[in-house]
Amino acid sequence: MKKILCLILLCVIAVSTIACSNGEAEGKSSDTVAKVLNPIEYSIYLNVFQNGEGNSYANKTYTKEGVFAILHDSYNNKTRYYVWGYSDKTLCCDWQWEFVPTSTDELPPIGSRVKVSGKFVENDSALDGYWMENAIVEVVVKYEASIGDYDTITMSPTLTRVQVVNMLNHASEYAGQSIKIYGRVMSGGKIQHPYYDGAWSLPLEYDGDLPAIGTWITVTGKFSGSSASDSKVIVESITIDG
Repeated sequence: MKKILCLILLCVIAVSTIACSNGEAEGKSSDTVAKVLNPIEYSIYLNVFQNGEGNSYANKTYTKEGVFAILHDSYNNKTRYYVWGYSDKTLCCDWQWEFVPTSTDELPPIGSRVKVSGKFVENDSALDGYWMENAIVEVVVKYEASIGDYDTITMSPTLTRVQVVNMLNHASEYAGQSIKIYGRVMSGGKIQHPYYDGAWSLPLEYDGDLPAIGTWITVTGKFSGSSASDSKVIVESITIDG
């Protein structure tokens, strides 16, 4: 099943062609998830996962600055930790590095801007075959906004896609959990991937009128369903973005 999730991540790349938290937050906090732009990081990401050049980067220590995210991998019954960002201001192409914390006791809130330092190694337990081990996190800006059980606005679009696939295919595990998710309105009363048609979609159960098709929205609500075929989000609120 890990191979399925790995293929999902690699397909997104093709289409779009750590920590014991010992660091302090430097007196900064925010209720907005940072947009970290780094085209060089995206190029390295492509080199590793699309161009097969992972060995050129392996067994070296790196520091990656980006947004902290947690992925709940139901296929492998594993919690995965990531630092991620975008290539540029179009926000259509993203990069994300999995890391293994030295401790999970004092991790920052998801959505925080962090610096993650660790040794980049090949490992079969990593979702994409590589991760940063024995990673240390330094908090740059702590994310202070209230969140639900699954706040996907703290994830890259790629990680959100993987999380949604997990939720759809293990629906009973997530039933009744709160979710906050960003995307576009699509026909049939659904929300879909913010940039790519057909990447993922979720039906919305909503008493009001949805915005026009193609509108970017953030939805908060409860995940409902026992299988992929009957999964949906019972909407509590909708915010129009951009």
